[in-house]
Amino acid sequence: MRVLLLVWASKRTRFWRNYISSSLIEYSLKAIQITFDEGLLETLDRDEEVQWNGRSAVIRRAVTDYLRKKHREAIAEAYQRGYGKHPTDSDLDGWAN
Repeated sequence: MRVLLLVWASKRTRFWRNYISSSLIEYSLKAIQITFDEGLLETLDRDEEVQWNGRSAVIRRAVTDYLRKKHREAIAEAYQRGYGKHPTDSDLDGWAN
C-alpha cells in the first residue's frame, strides 16, 4: 500500500508541476492547425509522455529540438565554409586528436 501511495503522489506532483508550467505558458501560445495521418496520430496518442503532457507540449518540444538541430548544423556549415577557404596551419593538425 505504501508503494502505491508513493507512485500516486509522484504522479500527482508531476501532474501539478506540468499543469502549473503549462498554465503559465498558455498566455504566449498561438493555436495552429496541422494534419497527421491516422496511424501516426494513434501512435502519438499511445505515448506516455503525450498522455501526461498532451500532444501540443510534445509537438512543441519536437519542433524546438528540430530548430536547435538546424541551428547547430548551420553553424557547423559556416565553420566548414570559413575554414575551408582559410585552412589552419599544419602545426595545429595534431591538436584535433
